[in-house]
Formats: sequence, C-alpha cells, structure tokens
Amino acid sequence: MTVKSLLPLLALLLACVPAMGRQDSDLDELRKMLGEEKPQRGTERSSGEHPRPQEPEDGTEEYDLDADAEVAVQIVTGSIRVTTRKGSKAKLTVEKTGPGREEIEVKVDASAKRLHVGTKYPEDWWRRRENGQGESTRVDVKLELPERVGSVELTTVVGEIDAEGIEASNAKFVSTTGQVGLAHIRADVQVTTVNGALRLRGVVSQRTTLTTVNGSVTGAVRARTLIASSVNGEVSLQALPPREGEWSVKGSSVSGSLTLTLPRDCGARLDVTGGDIECEFELRNRRERKNFLNRSLHGSFGDGAGSVSLTTLNAQVRVKRGD
Repeated sequence: MTVKSLLPLLALLLACVPAMGRQDSDLDELRKMLGEEKPQRGTERSSGEHPRPQEPEDGTEEYDLDADAEVAVQIVTGSIRVTTRKGSKAKLTVEKTGPGREEIEVKVDASAKRLHVGTKYPEDWWRRRENGQGESTRVDVKLELPERVGSVELTTVVGEIDAEGIEASNAKFVSTTGQVGLAHIRADVQVTTVNGALRLRGVVSQRTTLTTVNGSVTGAVRARTLIASSVNGEVSLQALPPREGEWSVKGSSVSGSLTLTLPRDCGARLDVTGGDIECEFELRNRRERKNFLNRSLHGSFGDGAGSVSLTTLNAQVRVKRGD
C-alpha cells in the first residue's frame, strides 16, 4: 500500500466538510439475507401541477408530488426521518424544540415537481450558541414520501438521518455529525459523514458510494459498483453483485478492519492489501507478498467477472463466502 493510495481518504480527513427501474427480485434477495418480509407496494400516480400549501412552522402539511419530483431537506441541528406512503401526497411534519426555537424559520418550496425544506436562523444565532445559548435547540423533520420520486437529498450538520423504502433515480445523504441509517432503498446512493456510522439494511442500485471519517460502515448492498471507505472505523458489508456482466467492490480504511461477504457462487479478480488477510474463496493464480508494513494477496475465483479491491494500512481484511 502506497502513500498515493491513501490520499483520497487523507484528503477527506483534513477537509471534514460541512456538510431505475429496479427488479423487485433484487431487493427481495437482500430481504431474504436480512430475514425480513416483503412490504406491500403502493399505487401509481398521475402527474400534473398542484397548488402550494401553507408552509409549516410546527405541525404537519401535505404536498402533492409527481413521480419525478425532486426532494431535498437541509437542516442544521436535528434529525431527518423519511419513510414512504401510498398515493401521491407527501406528508411533512416539523417539530422545533429548545430555547429560542420560535426564532428559527422553516422554509418550504413546494410544487408538483419539487419539495425543498430548509431552515433560516437569526444572524447572531451562532455567536449565541458559542456562548452556550440554544445548544439544545433543534428542528426535527419527519417526511413521508410517495413510493417513487425523482431524487432525494437529505442533509443535516448535527443529527441523525434515517430513510426507509425510498425509490428514486438517485439519493444523497450527508451528516457531518450523526449516524445515517438506510433500509430498503432503490436508488443510486451516495452517503457521507464525518463523525457517524453508516447502517444499511438493503440497498439496490447501479452505484453506491459510502464515505465516513470517524465511523463504521455496515450492512447489505446489491450494486454493480460499490465503494466504501472509512478513515477510523470498521467496514463490514454483504455485497450481492448482479448475476450478469462486470461488477466491482472497492473498500478502504486507514485504521479499521475490512470484511466483505460475497455469494459463494460469484466470481471476481481479487486484490487485497492489509495486515492479517483471510480469504475463504479458493484462488487461482494466487500471489502473496509481505513487507515491513503490511501484506498483499492477489488472485481470482469463480468466473472472474467482478473486481474486488480492499485496502487498509495494516488492519485485518476478510473476504467471506456467504450462503
């Protein structure tokens, strides 16, 4: 492992930035891996422009959305919880708590094609917060979406993000400090945290990218391209590659272990660098190297259609055969 290969992770550590159709059988296989029942699907919706309801402060409002609508929620301190419901209406619930909550404005930009939720704080809010005023003040957002939308982007600076049942072309989740949990998502997924774990329970996509600085990455994903990285944290993923064509899995960590579980009947070219390396697949053209810092293992198994690359500085790396 070279210094050059660590540059993307080290850049993320230094930055600490503030912030499809899919076959049902794909997600069903992930549910089977997780021992969960298949939920009921909703109904189709028609498109069209709809009137914009009154913006909420505290309370609940509903908004008609088309199946290709753009959905975005951006808050500073508080949690975001997104689930799905039948029909074409989105249901938004906002709760503000803590001292000075009445000074925080909740802004909603809504039409049939977009639903954007944001917050506006007083100009001196951060100075007061630095002086210990309003540290417990938060805005918590609960959003129930139609089962299909165009895109979803959820961002919070301090707070958790939980999303379940979303189907979209793409979905982006960003939390500077807070855990991100995803369940039964059909979308191309991008998740970024600085201080927080990533928990996945069934993601189906063409491309999934998972990045954290201080936190673990765990869960099950079906994707043609899967990229997961952590600077300080364990990465442990169950990957279910597509049945046909090329696919790839890339995992990296500076000081955390990497564990990848693959179906026992899949095949890939394998390149692993780390400390203690274990591989449960029988490799062809097996090659091993060792130096003063770490070890490396190379080879291929099965039909060799996929590409698996796992890299750590000197932590444990395991490639396991699933059921």
